[in-house]
Amino acid sequence: MHNLAKGALAQDGSVGLQKYSSKLTRPVYKKILKRKRLFNEVESLFSSAPILWISAPAGSGKTALVSSYIEHKKSPCLWYRIDERDNDLSSFFYHIGLAAKTTLHLKAELPTLTNEYGLHTFVLNYFEELYSLLKKTTIIVFDDFHAVKDDLFNDSLLQAFSVIPQWLKIIVISRTDAPSVYSSLKVSGMLNSLHWDSVFFTLEETKELINHGVKGAVTDDNVRVLHNVTRGWASGIVLLSKRLTEADDIESLGLDMANEEIFNYLSGEIFEQKDPLIKDFLIKTSLCPEVTVELANELTGGTSAKRILQYLANHPFFTEVRKAGGGSYKYHDLFSEFLKAQAKETLGEKYEELQFKTAQALEKYGFFYEAAKLYTAVKAWDRLINIIYLNVKTLLDQGRTKLIIECIEGVPESVINSNPWVIYWKGTCLLSENLLEARLYFGTSYKKFKELNYYCGIFLSWSNIVNTYTYELSNFAPLDY
Repeated sequence: MHNLAKGALAQDGSVGLQKYSSKLTRPVYKKILKRKRLFNEVESLFSSAPILWISAPAGSGKTALVSSYIEHKKSPCLWYRIDERDNDLSSFFYHIGLAAKTTLHLKAELPTLTNEYGLHTFVLNYFEELYSLLKKTTIIVFDDFHAVKDDLFNDSLLQAFSVIPQWLKIIVISRTDAPSVYSSLKVSGMLNSLHWDSVFFTLEETKELINHGVKGAVTDDNVRVLHNVTRGWASGIVLLSKRLTEADDIESLGLDMANEEIFNYLSGEIFEQKDPLIKDFLIKTSLCPEVTVELANELTGGTSAKRILQYLANHPFFTEVRKAGGGSYKYHDLFSEFLKAQAKETLGEKYEELQFKTAQALEKYGFFYEAAKLYTAVKAWDRLINIIYLNVKTLLDQGRTKLIIECIEGVPESVINSNPWVIYWKGTCLLSENLLEARLYFGTSYKKFKELNYYCGIFLSWSNIVNTYTYELSNFAPLDY
């Protein structure tokens, strides 16, 4: 293995990352329409290029399509759902390694990205090492690619894509077309695209989807009107098909599916018709990035989470099973946003209580980043600083400094200035980016630790001030004073 980093992949899934099953595993669908038309199109596109970029709006059935295609092919799969945490490249490489190890059962450990190595060389070596460990029928999937806008991330993935062997297949799922940075892959014939006009359901597929989920006969006229209204948008078809019977006249709805408000309207129609227990459950779990049985029971104070989550997943209620065996679930992005708005409206002034309680539960079950964001939202600075304190060493060892800085940035200056450790952590995170700024933070933390006679903090701050001059390799004169 390339000796690119000191730290190996954490065996215990530190910072609760073993809980992020929705990020690292292919979503499982118990009842899904197999879209043979698109299976054939995917095969055709793969015959001329190893990378396929699938782009379509949210709720178009992109993820379901790719998941069912992989199941149809019975191919080994490395599934990786991108989110805002991947703006930190160290976090991205850490999670990719974790995914390879846990889902493909690779025995070899991939390196973690630390400050000591050149990024360009690291990326090339990392992915060449990863590719060499995969079976030749493996498909790598990057889901929710639109979630990261960072230029450095795209540059790194371009390098990774440019060295893939011809036998390997990569699928990118995104709400947007491939950014211009990937144009060279198109020109060289390595990347093909499948756009929204192909992903959206045809009239025949709309009919199949409705018959797949609606009990009783549905007239051809209603199917045609529904298809025209939804324009083949999968989520719209599922929502509107719930209103259909043979006697229904869907034209009376007069809905413009291009307007995002329709999602709130239809979700509201379904939401209000549900059992109060289900509605209460959805409100109380609305702030979770993914919903595990343990997390849901903690937030609802009950023991019925598994049964309710299975019900939501088995009925088209915009809830996906994200882990085989039903241990983890995820609400559809748009439905999740609706639930958050519903919770805010329903709870009023008590909404902050839900935010705080959810943050506590997320912290308990290892969702560090999401808990930190909610603590910031309710200005629970003591809890935020405490959760950073408990996880900062592990995050620093993994090279995930941007994540720490992002959490600290939400803390008011008055709180930071009263806590020398926060100042010290920020300086530590800046060591690899801005030595002068890091030195200023260490100088401040040194003075504040000295006022408190806290010798451990004094020594650590002083030693890192020395480090800034050592790394700079220019002017050592200030160390004489």
